Amino acid sequence: MGEVIKSNLKKSLSNATFISISIDEVIARDFTSWVCIHAYIVENYARKAKFIGAFQPKGSATSNLLVQLVVDSISNIGGMSISDINQKIVCIGVDGCLVMHGLRNGLYGFHLLDL
Repeated sequence: MGEVIKSNLKKSLSNATFISISIDEVIARDFTSWVCIHAYIVENYARKAKFIGAFQPKGSATSNLLVQLVVDSISNIGGMSISDINQKIVCIGVDGCLVMHGLRNGLYGFHLLDL
């Protein structure tokens, strides 16, 4: 990701009062699986989508791997500390993928920010 874009993303996330995260799995033309992460913030009374990144999971996309992927990407690319993540993230949206919302094994049942 370009340094200017990364810098603007860090500034937007830093200035945001609350952040919502969206996670979705996509399949590329070569049939590889990727996880896309977006952050949504409010700027000037309008919701803005901020692309965090697309990541190819190493191995099986378990809930633990996805949690680590979200936390690492938001802290490394977005420049947020764990404390900021705990305070600002108010919502995590996922599609119907079982690994993401299973009651016992997915992000839904996993306390994402209890690190």
